[in-house]
Amino acid sequence: MDIFEHLIKGNLFGLVDNSDGETMPHNIGMHITLLFLMALTCLSSVISFTRCQDVSISDAQGAANPEKNPTSKENEILDFYAFGADLHGNSIVALRAGGFVTFGGKLIEVMPWHVSYWPSQNIWIVSLVNVSRYDFFIINLYLDGSFDGTPSDGFWIYEYAFGTNQWVGPMVGTQRLNYTTVKTPSIAMPKIELFPYAKVWNALRASGPSFSVDAQRGYLTWDNKNLTLHPILNLINITDADNTWHELWALLIDPVDNGHYFTIFYMCPPDTGHVKGWFMLRLDDYMLLMPPTYTIDAQWNYVAENRQGGGDATYEDTARRFDVELLTFVESIAIIAIIILTALITSMHLHSRLE
Repeated sequence: MDIFEHLIKGNLFGLVDNSDGETMPHNIGMHITLLFLMALTCLSSVISFTRCQDVSISDAQGAANPEKNPTSKENEILDFYAFGADLHGNSIVALRAGGFVTFGGKLIEVMPWHVSYWPSQNIWIVSLVNVSRYDFFIINLYLDGSFDGTPSDGFWIYEYAFGTNQWVGPMVGTQRLNYTTVKTPSIAMPKIELFPYAKVWNALRASGPSFSVDAQRGYLTWDNKNLTLHPILNLINITDADNTWHELWALLIDPVDNGHYFTIFYMCPPDTGHVKGWFMLRLDDYMLLMPPTYTIDAQWNYVAENRQGGGDATYEDTARRFDVELLTFVESIAIIAIIILTALITSMHLHSRLE
């Protein structure tokens, strides 16, 4: 029975049979929420079809100008689907062909790029991404077999522009993971023009022949590339049963071809002489690089320092203010442009009446 048969029979909406053989929703709120998700699913199908047409047009145009319309790579993942919503109006509609996340009033188109298993928690994690010209989102969706409102039902969403990583949930809805390997589609990609800088005062310092990072910057030598490193998130003391580790999320830039890469470095307290690396995702075209895990020879330590009074201590706050001020400036320009355009139209209308 496929997903559309479930929709027809009402199983996706949490309906149950009563004694008269009729179906009744568990509650009206869940019913309305999931009807909304069904509408989003239909919208997703339409947009996916339109997107495929756009990619075809882009391919045709790319024959004349291959750099004009880049497209994403096709990554192999496990087939899945997930439809869910929380009580705050946030939701997710995602399949292997893509989908949408609504969060904080934003509608964010997402594409899956990796599926991994967390043994101790018995959950699968679907990693999704959204890249725009000046920003990107990394979403980690938890799949444990259901969206029934338990605390672990939801997803983490990281936004580069503001350096925030927030939990969304618990959710109600439906989800499923199929243990079959499928390919994600190729979609049109924007030309990235990120303003790269540290989004966090990095407390995870490391130094080695091919990898080094301090409070605000670093480098990674990999595959004959010398990548500049910008710390964007610290996750400290992540616990898993008796194991504990730290995570450093990073944006890497290739100064030669201006490629943009996202990756996570893991640092385990028992081993301060090595850093574990994870998949590297090229944000420009969603290409997955490196093996699942690799080891870097580097000494690392945790530095919980006082940020007051240092020469670079206000760097992150200044950068965040730059983000906000830039957005405010752009909005102001847009408002001024609308006012000028309205004045011109009014003036032309009055002039035509006078004539």
